[in-house]
Amino acid sequence: MGQGSRVNALRGEEFQCAARAFNRSSFDPYTRLDVVFVDGDGVAEGAVDEGGPTREFCTLLIQQIQNYFIFEGPEGNKTLALNSVALQKGQYRLVGKMIALCLVQGQVSPRFLSQRLYRQVCNLSPLPATLEEVTDYNLRTKLQKALY
Repeated sequence: MGQGSRVNALRGEEFQCAARAFNRSSFDPYTRLDVVFVDGDGVAEGAVDEGGPTREFCTLLIQQIQNYFIFEGPEGNKTLALNSVALQKGQYRLVGKMIALCLVQGQVSPRFLSQRLYRQVCNLSPLPATLEEVTDYNLRTKLQKALY
């Protein structure tokens, strides 16, 4: 696999660090991820990445991704939010790449996705839609009035 793609990770800012790494022209997601946790001054913690720091980074990154604004809904049952600005800025694609990297290199899965979204991502037949899945209160109220 050659030399790994380096990520300097600041604790609590894993998403921003991953975004910076993905935007570097030298970053190659097909090579081994080389994670180094650093402090605010950029000084490394000293751990050699033989898998542990990568798994920890991916675990922390997935935790931040589940609360990212492109997702909505209750914890453990997140769906994609409709955000045209995020779509235009490539945020959905960026998060998808981050999740893929966490799955492949960190063996960390996004256990926060709703069954519907999971099935769509995996190209499985969709589940029937329910009103409870509509997170916008006003829209859900209007749909309830129209259906009942």
